[in-house]
Amino acid sequence: MPLGWHLGVAPAALLVFFCGVTAQTVVGDSEITEDTRWTREGGPYVVMSPLTVQGGATLEIAAGTVVRFRRGAFLRVGWKTPGSLTVTGTSRRPVIFTADGDEPEPGAWAGIESLVEGSEVRLSWAVVEWAGAEAKGTAAARAALRIGPGSTADVQNCVVRQAAAHGVELDTERKVQFSGNRVHECRGAAVMTGANAAAYVAPDNRFEHNGLDAIVVGEVGLPALTRSAVWAHTASPYVIRGDLLVGDPDALVTLRLDPGVTVLFGPGAAMTVGWSYPADLVARGSDRAPIRFGALAGPWDGVYLGGTGPGTLLDHCVFSGGGAERAMLNVESNAHALVRDCAFRDSRGWGVFLWKGALARIEACTFSGNRKGDIGREELRAAQARL
Repeated sequence: MPLGWHLGVAPAALLVFFCGVTAQTVVGDSEITEDTRWTREGGPYVVMSPLTVQGGATLEIAAGTVVRFRRGAFLRVGWKTPGSLTVTGTSRRPVIFTADGDEPEPGAWAGIESLVEGSEVRLSWAVVEWAGAEAKGTAAARAALRIGPGSTADVQNCVVRQAAAHGVELDTERKVQFSGNRVHECRGAAVMTGANAAAYVAPDNRFEHNGLDAIVVGEVGLPALTRSAVWAHTASPYVIRGDLLVGDPDALVTLRLDPGVTVLFGPGAAMTVGWSYPADLVARGSDRAPIRFGALAGPWDGVYLGGTGPGTLLDHCVFSGGGAERAMLNVESNAHALVRDCAFRDSRGWGVFLWKGALARIEACTFSGNRKGDIGREELRAAQARL
């Protein structure tokens, strides 16, 4: 049995079998279009094929229920029309979503996903195990639990484990509560988020023994943070493996990093704050909890301050292992920045590069091991910088 836990779930047309004293409900329908409730007494429920909750219906699953999925089966919340999933387990009686069979393996079933504007997922004290799918060819890997575009979600005190790829994917612009969860032993990243969803991952989540114990930002949805956000200090880093843009042409966007935050970049990756429209970066660390910008694997590109205003501040930050293109911190023409008490170490290029007309003040910073030098300038008089 999958780690010794089994619970249950079922929809409209179902069959009940008895084996000894144990009942089993086989779910044969492909969709649920009326409000339905699954209970511990009716389980374990065995879902034979893909199952969709839609038509405004809600599937409610009570504490202690076990739901087993045959290979290739999954639970989808919303498709052509919205649907809702409400799971209310307890610490002693969680709801278990697992594979059907005595010897499960990662990817034995496809997982839980929500789609369609207006769909809702509420999971409390649930376990999702042995789900997801690895990437094949150009197809994206499938997370065990995916909150897709247009959906809202409240996921608390849940466990996601033994996924074939990523544990959780948050790819929605709508409100998400994601706290008190544990994601472990998944082959991919613990959590993948759209740029606007990264701020919804609370500091009290735990990521352990995954392929990447991190919050990977910007690889799902658009790689652009288009509304102001705060990235909280978590035990795991935020990871940017491509190019992330901070800014929106219709609003001033500010990204704030709490003390102790770590941002890691993949090879050649970069963060650009503002460009033809304004945006601000506020990264205020401390002596005991500096903010770190570093390499995930191989040299990264840099942080580019493009359209930043007087509110941009970098204080007690540590930059290391970047500069693959020019510098780890690049201040463009007419961009504002106050950079103080920061450290720039081991850049492939410059520590800081100031373009002509850059409005930067650099105060009490330290530099070491930067191959091209500490501060580069497009022209010697391009900007006034004080060390």
